[in-house]
Amino acid sequence: MSFLMFIPKFRCKTLPTIYLHIGFNKTGTTSIQKYFYDNKNILLKSGILYPDVGLINSAHYGISTSVGFYNNPIRSDWSFDLKRLRKNLCDEITRDIHSIILSSEDFVLDRDFKSLRYFLKGFSTKIIVYLRRHDYWWMSAYAQAVKMKVNPPWGLGIQSYINFNKKNNISYGNYRYLVERWASEFGEENIIIRPYENLQNSPNIAFDFLSCVSELKNLDDFPVMAINKNVSLPSRAIQFLDIIQRMDVDVSVRKKLIWHVCNDTYSNHQNLSLLSGKVRCNIIDENMDDYNFLARKYLKRDNGLFFDALPDLGDDNIQGWPSNIEVAEMVAKTFCRDI
Repeated sequence: MSFLMFIPKFRCKTLPTIYLHIGFNKTGTTSIQKYFYDNKNILLKSGILYPDVGLINSAHYGISTSVGFYNNPIRSDWSFDLKRLRKNLCDEITRDIHSIILSSEDFVLDRDFKSLRYFLKGFSTKIIVYLRRHDYWWMSAYAQAVKMKVNPPWGLGIQSYINFNKKNNISYGNYRYLVERWASEFGEENIIIRPYENLQNSPNIAFDFLSCVSELKNLDDFPVMAINKNVSLPSRAIQFLDIIQRMDVDVSVRKKLIWHVCNDTYSNHQNLSLLSGKVRCNIIDENMDDYNFLARKYLKRDNGLFFDALPDLGDDNIQGWPSNIEVAEMVAKTFCRDI
């Protein structure tokens, strides 16, 4: 029996169910977290706690880090004593709470479950994971990577990025491996898979998530999720970022170049795909068996995991790389602003 049962406010009452949102990255995770954070008080009135404990910005990175799900080097300001962390969570729970939502995409990392199991002891736990079709996911992950990584270890371009990650971590982006790993620890009946597609996340991803909370019967009292205003960068801008991050320049110069690229509309460029239709179809084919397996086992359906139309196999109209002249013009435009 959990020690929580000896706390007066929990006597004769079932402990809340924890809905642990583990990602995947690039599936609207930040938007989900911000929605829950901004509407904590409204959630609370409906018996759902989005706790303050372990919050870093609007995600529970303090929890994921403290139970061992982090990339080295560990951030000391994100790591807390587990016993205190657990006690602080318990202190936030009242008798009216039936569900707790915890969210951190760092839980997709391949780490040991021992400390997490200790933290969740006594709670019924459901795992919620959003999955995105891999061609979309790779392009989005690459775009994020070139924004963040200076002197990246992979070669220039998205295909080099994909090859590097596949070679250095064979489980990276392997949805079946991830889901089955969590199912072996928490039971397949406690795994909730949601495909990340507009068609399947209507009217919005926050409501789609809340519809998974079995104790919640009505969404009418919740505010509509704001439209995401973070428009994806054009493919030309993404290519410029990949080039800039490899330049041997001062930090201040790099920041100016990145700011310029991220704020220039590149309206004179057609926003073409980073991957050809053939490559995208190959990526989908590589994962199709896993899509069908996960759909049958966890969604109980035979019509697949994703419903978006497949890419045109003959579409080779991809974004070509900028010429040296174009790169020089981009640099000149950046510093002409200061003249």
